[in-house]
Amino acid sequence: MSSGPLTRVAGISQSLTGAQGIHMAIGSVLLGSKSIPHTHLNCETALYVLRGHGRFLIGEGLSESIEVDPGDYIFVPPGALHQPINDHPTEDWEMIVCRNSPVEIVAFATQGQLCPPMQFLRPAHWLRRQHRRPPL
Repeated sequence: MSSGPLTRVAGISQSLTGAQGIHMAIGSVLLGSKSIPHTHLNCETALYVLRGHGRFLIGEGLSESIEVDPGDYIFVPPGALHQPINDHPTEDWEMIVCRNSPVEIVAFATQGQLCPPMQFLRPAHWLRRQHRRPPL
């Protein structure tokens, strides 16, 4: 799947597993690229940044920029206009992508489109380490 240079490799989806209420994938925004500004009309999206750095443009007219780093959680409600951008000089940006629908309906942004604001959640220090395997 793709929203411009943002690609997703599904691990759990309707076509792979028969899932009826969830989709889970690894998403990547390649070095120096950005997605097309878009919204997901039918689902909530939860993201967890595994590696890389980037930023999300959000809000009306994509006027707000939020920096993201490994360990950050991002919640995107249905209809929230957003655009992930990887302008980091040396690495791709990789994240876990989860949705509460097995199939997403995407609308690409048009000038003047109004969408609810996206919520950005930066976890406490210990939560930023949850993706690492604990010592045995």
